[in-house]
Amino acid sequence: MVWESTCFPRFYQASSFYARRSPIEVCSPKRRHQTGSKRLPTIQFLRPLDQPTGNGRTLAWLATALGSSEFSRLRLVAAFAKVGPLSRIAAEIANFRANGGNIQAVFGIDLMGTSLQALTFALSSFDESFIWHHPSPFTTFHPKIYICEGTRRAEIQIGSNNLTVGGMETNCESAIRAAYVLPQEAEEWTHALDCWVQLIRHPNTIPLTSDVITSLHADGLLSDETQVRPPTQPRVTRRAGRTSPSLFPFTPLAPPSSLLPTLRRRAGARRPATRRRTSQAEGSRVADAPGSPNALVIQIVPHHNGEIFLSKIAINQHPDFFGFPFTGQTIPKRSGNPPYPQRVPDPVTEWRIYNRRGRVVRSLTSYGLNTVFYERKGEIRITVPPEFARLIPSRSILVMARPSPPSMLDYICDVFPPGNAQYASLSGSCNQIMPSGGSGAPRRFGWV
Repeated sequence: MVWESTCFPRFYQASSFYARRSPIEVCSPKRRHQTGSKRLPTIQFLRPLDQPTGNGRTLAWLATALGSSEFSRLRLVAAFAKVGPLSRIAAEIANFRANGGNIQAVFGIDLMGTSLQALTFALSSFDESFIWHHPSPFTTFHPKIYICEGTRRAEIQIGSNNLTVGGMETNCESAIRAAYVLPQEAEEWTHALDCWVQLIRHPNTIPLTSDVITSLHADGLLSDETQVRPPTQPRVTRRAGRTSPSLFPFTPLAPPSSLLPTLRRRAGARRPATRRRTSQAEGSRVADAPGSPNALVIQIVPHHNGEIFLSKIAINQHPDFFGFPFTGQTIPKRSGNPPYPQRVPDPVTEWRIYNRRGRVVRSLTSYGLNTVFYERKGEIRITVPPEFARLIPSRSILVMARPSPPSMLDYICDVFPPGNAQYASLSGSCNQIMPSGGSGAPRRFGWV
């Protein structure tokens, strides 16, 4: 028997985890009275489809908890961690600590699932962090536990959510969240908290320091979110292929939360030696700001010859996303014309054009994407086959995403036309305006 939540704490009602419909709890206040003197926590579920549909996300729950005066301690245990979700709640983290809150974390480093940037952020922004690792090839550190504690209430979530943008926002994850009333349920809370206490006291748990980060990075145990993926060598084609009707339509999903365009470089962040300096007029650079983007979301207007203009402002903000500056040169069609910087080798991409109903109407597989920077006009252009470009309606939204490793692709490019349900969802992520150049309404873009 289950009860619909009717008197759950106000914090839950404010969280997007419960924004659209009440969750199901397995122990209501009425049930608690029936158990006699033994009190039971309120249990709630994160369902697999809650996060990708935007119905409830763990990152929103953490952000709300950090902003609540009811909690004074936050403890995180994550097998894999990236800086993306941390950068999205950086302001909440800073305010929480400024108001006396304490944040601790334990990270795993197996399978290169944790990044240099995530640990650097934790070292500078948390009160105390630790690394758990075991040299045995048969043991992988794999827990995902998030703990919020105050004097009157405490909550713990245990599930599949890693501390990554996917794990916190867009992946199909599942978890159980338990809420305790203190001090009435102090005994039960102590049992729940024992998972943290045992972990902290274990000899394989070591404090995180700058020397530890340096050592782990030197040993190749950390991923680097600013490093461009090495060139891949799949068979590259420039031919468009027709796609049979997909078994799985692109049903509307909520994109990750947008990265703010006002981010700046964190103090002490490592600058790649090959990066070219840009003038203030070229736009503000945010490449080394916490939170490398997963994808560029941009309105496009394909030309008849297959050229698609991207955004030089976007390049200035996250040059590593594009592999910029380019090391190759174009070969001028006419003698005497200047060459332009070109990305070499061509990034390997996969393209899908969707119709308004969410079905794929055309695709490109293992397509070498010609990418050129026209310095004279300050334009960056990519080129697809003209017959492919003609199928893309003007002002469609292109999502140019870097796939999760391992992958033989550099980008997965999905195109959604106006009128598509996903188009409406993605429009909110296009939170920056590009100069129109006198050609009508300006296009928009953004990062997720």
